[in-house]
Formats: sequence, C-alpha cells, structure tokens
Amino acid sequence: MDQTQMLQAQVQQLQEQAQKLKDYVDQKQLILQAKENQLRKGLLSPDAVQNLDRKMKSDLPSWLSPGNVGDLNQVIWPFLFVTENLSPIAPEQTLRTQFSNTQEASFIVTHFTKAVYRYDAITGETKYINPDDTTTPTAGSAKDLQFSIRDGLSSREFFASAANLDEYGHPRWPTRLPAPQFIIPRGNYEITFNNNNAAEYFIPVITFFGYKMRVENAESLLSTISG
Repeated sequence: MDQTQMLQAQVQQLQEQAQKLKDYVDQKQLILQAKENQLRKGLLSPDAVQNLDRKMKSDLPSWLSPGNVGDLNQVIWPFLFVTENLSPIAPEQTLRTQFSNTQEASFIVTHFTKAVYRYDAITGETKYINPDDTTTPTAGSAKDLQFSIRDGLSSREFFASAANLDEYGHPRWPTRLPAPQFIIPRGNYEITFNNNNAAEYFIPVITFFGYKMRVENAESLLSTISG
C-alpha cells in the first residue's frame, strides 16, 4: 500500500469516527429536547397561575383560599392532654389531679387511655403494668385502683360512682366517650384516683385525646354539654 492509499484509509477512518460522534451528539440532543418538552408541559404560564388563583378563590371556602391562613375560628387540629400529678398513691389513699385546657382554643374530648405503674416505696423503682400481661392473674391489673372524672366548671360527674380503672382506657382500645365533650379555653377536668389496695402503690396517668378548635361565641356552645 503506497502513501496515498494510507492517507485515504486514515481519512476514511476519521470520517467514520466523526460520523459516529455526530450520531452520538444528535441522539443526546434529542434526549435533551424530550426532557425540555416534559419540563415545559409541567410549567404554568403566568396567565395560567392567575387563572388558577382566581378559580381556587371562587371554588374554595374562605379559610382555604390561597394567600392567607384563613379564618382562625374555623381551624381544627388534633391534640391531647395528660393528667398533671404523677405522685405515687399509697395504699388506701386518694390522689386528686387534673388537666387544664390552654387559652388559645377550645378542646373537644373524644377518648382517653390510661397508663399505670407499680411503685416500690423502698427502692423507688417503677414498673409499667401491661394490661395484656397474663403471666399471673394480677400481673396486668391495678387491683382496687378506682377513678372518677369531674368537669371543673360545671361540677358534672362522668360516673355515678368511682369506676375501676382496669376496665377503662386500654392503650390499644381507648375508651370513647358516648358523645364528644366540649371544654372552653382555660376549662379543666378534675380526676380523682382512689387506691383501695391494702398493699400496693400505684402511679396512674390518663391521656385525653381530641381536637383543639377555635370557635366564635364559645359560651353559646356550652349547651352541648349535657348533665
């Protein structure tokens, strides 16, 4: 092969490499254009955004309109309160505790759960009483521990007499009230625990679940609380 043929072969090889490179670039360009088109489809023009804003304002309630948090009197959110006093209750003694609603909104109580701990007065150790513990007949029981609930403002009692705490507020099956109960801002529930056990110390805790809600003329809703 003479020098001319060698040069022609090299030129042809370079042309083939250039063509492959061009094909690769063209393919990448097509991919980028396709991605750009997808992005463009996902974008809204300024007019489309304004139209959407107007449509939402006309279709949505005032408290959901874009651009503001809406009427605070129609805001509702889940909430909970826990009884405040965590002191051990000595045998055959009584403990009174409460929870107080905060001032920013009313509280609607829907259900409650309990947690009870055995307390060792000598060592100071506490042990959770698991209601599902069946290793012994009394392992999952706070025997002879009773409680009552009272509305601090109306003095309305939830029970005709003190009830056994073992029968209420299982963590997996909360006790649901027959009807939601309304507590105005700064209202409170008073809870009394009676430890009728002759030997054991208990530390009981009740957690009340429900919803905080801002409402107008909250006093007018007191009629929803039946005696």
